[in-house]
Amino acid sequence: MFAHSWQQLHPDNSHALTLRSWAILLTARSTGRMTHVEEALAMCRTAARVWPEDPIPWVAMLGCLRTLARPYRELEAVWAEISDRSMWHRQAYLEILGYLSPEEQGSLRALRDLIDDLRTAMPPTAPAACLPVEAAVRQFHRERSIRGLQGAAAGIYWSQPHINELLDQTAQHWLQRGSMHHASAIADFNLLAYALVQARRFKEAATALEGTSGLVTEWPWQNDGDPVKLYTRHRR
Repeated sequence: MFAHSWQQLHPDNSHALTLRSWAILLTARSTGRMTHVEEALAMCRTAARVWPEDPIPWVAMLGCLRTLARPYRELEAVWAEISDRSMWHRQAYLEILGYLSPEEQGSLRALRDLIDDLRTAMPPTAPAACLPVEAAVRQFHRERSIRGLQGAAAGIYWSQPHINELLDQTAQHWLQRGSMHHASAIADFNLLAYALVQARRFKEAATALEGTSGLVTEWPWQNDGDPVKLYTRHRR
């Protein structure tokens, strides 16, 4: 594995340590085996000491703490370090979104509080601006799995006033040409397009798909079938 080899060759390189940490973390999440996550956490701390200005080791540290289901106070200390370096770091917010979910250490109320705070304070095109839509899509999947919502019945979720308002505001800001510049903009356009398709707002979905530059992401299309086939169908 490249990440392991690079870290072995350059044990004091911040990038090598962080990449190795993420590799361990993703393996643990996919297999459920936590054997080396503490080791990854130690690498993150070393990487943070080697390059104090870089937020990425702290984000990886946050991911490790989340995966280990550590108490929230431990995550708060790391979160403060990330915020000092990168106020609206997308992956950091995604880690917190997962940690506060009812499937992990939180609840629906905790998620609502997080999203309400974000929608009040965060610039509409910040790198983490996907969080409210991301949370809405995850909740849609959560409710669909519990209630068995299929086909037209799924529209019940997307027709709720607060969800409609969210899509209105997001589309208004994101679909202006040149408004989205951050590194994960294509992933966010895929996310918004999926939500708009589910809400049967096909004209806006087509505009969002233009922002993907022809690149499809696995998430969230895979929850409904083959991502490429679904993406291609709605892009025509």
